[in-house]
Amino acid sequence: MNAALRRALLPALLALATLLAYLPSLPGEFIWDDDDYVTENEVLRDPAGLARVWVPRETPQYYPVVFSVFWLQFQAFGLNPLPYHLTNLLLHIASALLLWRLARLLGLPGPGWIAGAFALHPVHVESVAWVMELKNCLSGTLYLGAALAWLRCDGRRFGAYALALGLFALALLSKSVTCTLPAALILADLYRRRATPGRVLALLPFFALGIGAAWFTAHIEAEHVRAQGAPFAFDLAERLLIATRALTFYPLKVLAPWPLLFNYPRWELNPSSPAQWLPAAAVVAVAAVTLRAYARGRRGPFLALAFFAGTISPALGFVNYYPMLFSFVADHFAYLATIGLFALAAGAGTRLAPRVRRIVGVATLAALAVATAFQAHVFRSAESIYRHTLEHNDEAWLARATLANLLLNRAAVSADRRPHAEVEAWTAEAAEHLRRALPLATADRAKLRFSRALALYRLGRLEEALEQASKLAGKPRVGPQAESLTGSIQFELGDLQAAEESFRRVLAVDPTDSFAYQSLGDVARARGDARGALRLYRTAAELARHPVAEIRAGAALALELATSTREDLRDPDEALRLVGDLERHASFLIPEVEVARVHALARLERWPDAVAAARELLAHRERTGSPEQVERARARLEACEARRQPEG
Repeated sequence: MNAALRRALLPALLALATLLAYLPSLPGEFIWDDDDYVTENEVLRDPAGLARVWVPRETPQYYPVVFSVFWLQFQAFGLNPLPYHLTNLLLHIASALLLWRLARLLGLPGPGWIAGAFALHPVHVESVAWVMELKNCLSGTLYLGAALAWLRCDGRRFGAYALALGLFALALLSKSVTCTLPAALILADLYRRRATPGRVLALLPFFALGIGAAWFTAHIEAEHVRAQGAPFAFDLAERLLIATRALTFYPLKVLAPWPLLFNYPRWELNPSSPAQWLPAAAVVAVAAVTLRAYARGRRGPFLALAFFAGTISPALGFVNYYPMLFSFVADHFAYLATIGLFALAAGAGTRLAPRVRRIVGVATLAALAVATAFQAHVFRSAESIYRHTLEHNDEAWLARATLANLLLNRAAVSADRRPHAEVEAWTAEAAEHLRRALPLATADRAKLRFSRALALYRLGRLEEALEQASKLAGKPRVGPQAESLTGSIQFELGDLQAAEESFRRVLAVDPTDSFAYQSLGDVARARGDARGALRLYRTAAELARHPVAEIRAGAALALELATSTREDLRDPDEALRLVGDLERHASFLIPEVEVARVHALARLERWPDAVAAARELLAHRERTGSPEQVERARARLEACEARRQPEG
């Protein structure tokens, strides 16, 4: 094979291998934080959102280039996750190919192996398979493109220089950790022995942009992302422990990438323990040895490690960042920094005989591709990520809490479509995860307590649920929800006065809360106030904006119209019309609506239709309902068959 063909074929093979390795992740779901960035980001739904993303504090972080891409993706693809995953993967492949070109231009040993390791190492799966980490993939491509343009300009070509500066600015607006690029370019010049005062001066605009972006991001992290306060109050000794342990953690994880976790254990910091300073001693020793080698003419090892340490420095804990609440390290922090480690490994490989070096290189890349495919399979769903994490880190409270909320949501959505025992098992597992997460949580404790109260309520453990929920009234972010849940529990316990007071407090905060009106209607109905119940149910139906709220409120109104104790208020014909409207909005049988239908038909003495509807309801309850629900459905059917009004 001639050299030209090989130069064209090998990058194509690398791109194909990377695509195949990441195939298991392409059908993956949106996961943690993808809601803030994509699925629940109202800016993406706004036709004017492309302008809004450039306004600070309109998005979770000020990365307008990233959110511009998200806006375009949302407009084109909606919430289909496949195009989002594919975009990340294509950018990752582009970065690997740019890195190959850079390594060749710099004269690094094994440029193809460096690019291949970057493309195929499983430590990068988190960056590529996690939608919100478009930040990494996009900023990485722009970073490497800027570096390539800088190396090509050679201090004389203004067009290449302007391109480098422009790409660097876009990289910073994608993720500000790329602020380390100008320092990395000096290291590259040192490796090529081209570090002159003129070239350093030419980098001053890069340094100015980088420092400005880094400062602004630190400010946003503190003020907007809330990376401040007691959980971030580390002294200098503790921050040194975090930094030096991280500097040893990532090389070891690159060398032995198992297990790779979404949440690594959060280290306990004890500066008085000599053992905790061993990573610091190792860092100092390695720095001393490689610096001495640099002085003797072996520049590569020191410069490679300096690139690694410098590139990862924004994530070493000297500046607060929100994920420090959960762990001090994360795979996606090391995305670009690993290039230095791969370059170091490639340099070490030059000591092998050429034939052996090729065999070892191919075998290593093949092993990395298999490991990446496995890790990409872990990222096929949010649940698999959290369960994989908990298998290896039992104290990962964030994974527990997020898995619990996922199970609670699944149970709520499936309550009328899956067997009751299955739904109850999901809810019970969620309650247990939340119980174990609460003592470990370093943030969001009120939200976790609310989720646990909700799980206990759904399990029928009402006294426990009330104890949890009643403590949350007035808490920021969960107060109204907790008040509403408290009212629901009080109603179930028969304390109508307390329930009414709770729902009134909800309406004092949000006068348009349809569920609060519906719940007050339930209270009025329980008290025998038929007129008040009907009025409140109508208000709830008028205010409902979410499809689920519309159906629940409409079903309650229809049932009251069909069964009201006041003959002048009872209107089974209107109830049936309302039931028909509600069913047109649903693709499956909704028991509350079907109960209203049975009662309306019975009130109109349309007994064959009432019996048929009651049988359908009973069959559905036998598939999905609790024993109590099955018994009530059977009683309704028996009443209709006996041609008498059903109860309840």
